[in-house]
Amino acid sequence: MPQNYGIAPQQTYGACMENEKTYDRGEQPAIRADDVRSAKHFDEGAHKYAAGYEERCSAGHSFRARRSKAQALLGKGPLGDLLDVGGASGVYFDALKSQVSSYHILDVSPLMISQAQDIKSGGVPLFCHLASAYNLPFPDEHFDTVLAMGVLEYLDQPWKALEEMARVARPGGVILVSYPNVQSPMRRMSQAIYRFFRKPSPFAATLVFSVGEVREAAATLKLKEICIKGYNAQLIPFPLTWRLRWLSYYLAKALEPLLGRSGNLWGSSFIVKCEKLNGNGWACTARHLMKS
Repeated sequence: MPQNYGIAPQQTYGACMENEKTYDRGEQPAIRADDVRSAKHFDEGAHKYAAGYEERCSAGHSFRARRSKAQALLGKGPLGDLLDVGGASGVYFDALKSQVSSYHILDVSPLMISQAQDIKSGGVPLFCHLASAYNLPFPDEHFDTVLAMGVLEYLDQPWKALEEMARVARPGGVILVSYPNVQSPMRRMSQAIYRFFRKPSPFAATLVFSVGEVREAAATLKLKEICIKGYNAQLIPFPLTWRLRWLSYYLAKALEPLLGRSGNLWGSSFIVKCEKLNGNGWACTARHLMKS
């Protein structure tokens, strides 16, 4: 059974967090504007979020491509204690539950967490946490695997959240994070179209990232880069993606297998797999740190 964590279905994120404490620090966590903004955004879409993974459209393809790429990067071995930051209603749980010792879903959206609490875990220890990525309510070096898919682009200070993920990861543990790709041909063409017509870009509310800045942040946090893989082979720019819905979907689906064969980073986003180094700057083997 999922564990409740400071959540009532109809409360807002800010109201819930007013009564929460950060782990072992004693002070109330600051309620950040970007957390409140994200909670509102995902609360509004909570009723259809999981179903979006099954839709035959460009967004649905992107969701499935991201999940498939994440699974491939994590491999088929044991993942130990796993933290899913921004895990929403638990859309990755079924895909990974057979590999974990415990699965923790954390999100700022009360309605997403409320849905996650309804998951039938089949005996897998499953815990649901309403909390901010800036203040993860766990001790240092607590998880073997940390997952953050579609999260950092909504944050005003993404590297601060990545630092928190590094804090709670065990030495030798894996941190897997997705990033919208600033170099994506689709994003570049979309931005050019919206600039030409002097219209607000659909990407204005979220961040985009370069591989270089991600590598710099990872190195600063003593995270060893294992690999970077692009996903979502969407080439038709916005707003044509909406107008040419079926063409956008089937073209992206057809081109997806080419990502990695003819260049890796022309997808709309990429995933970075890192390993946390120990204090001396070298990696441990995570397998020895996982619970049997």
